[in-house]
Amino acid sequence: MSVFHGVFDTAQLSNRTALSNDLESVFNKVNCSVAVAESISLGQLSHQLSSLSALSSAFKGSVVCSSPLAFVQFCGVPTATLSKIPIDLECLSLDMCRGLLKRTQADICISNAGFYSDESHDNGTNVCISFMNSKLSKTKKIQCTGSPALISSKVAHASLVFLKQLLCKEFN
Repeated sequence: MSVFHGVFDTAQLSNRTALSNDLESVFNKVNCSVAVAESISLGQLSHQLSSLSALSSAFKGSVVCSSPLAFVQFCGVPTATLSKIPIDLECLSLDMCRGLLKRTQADICISNAGFYSDESHDNGTNVCISFMNSKLSKTKKIQCTGSPALISSKVAHASLVFLKQLLCKEFN
């Protein structure tokens, strides 16, 4: 598994409309279903993906959760993953993908995991975004600063950019 490290830089992210158009184009070329597991983007990633007409019949669904019990019940995350303190975000994000792929039978899954803290606004929140299909699993680690609402928006957008990059690389 390849892991990419980097600091989230909003200046490098493409315009949201252009990104949506790019994803429409990619999903029109690829015949695959998608499932989403979110913790820190609070449903924004699912909302943006489900609004793409190219995914209208291929969007298998999403799970949005932040409770440890919900990770276990809905995503099939092993309790051992959640018993380590601090929680390994990379492991959690990958387990969310793995569990949701099994439950939905989707071709690909993208997930994100992270936890806000009182210091998130100034010191940043660590986040892991994972992508998984039958042949590949990749994780990107980013750090976001700002209010919880701003962090959620940044993570959803970064997740879409990561998904687009991997789909273009994987299916071209």
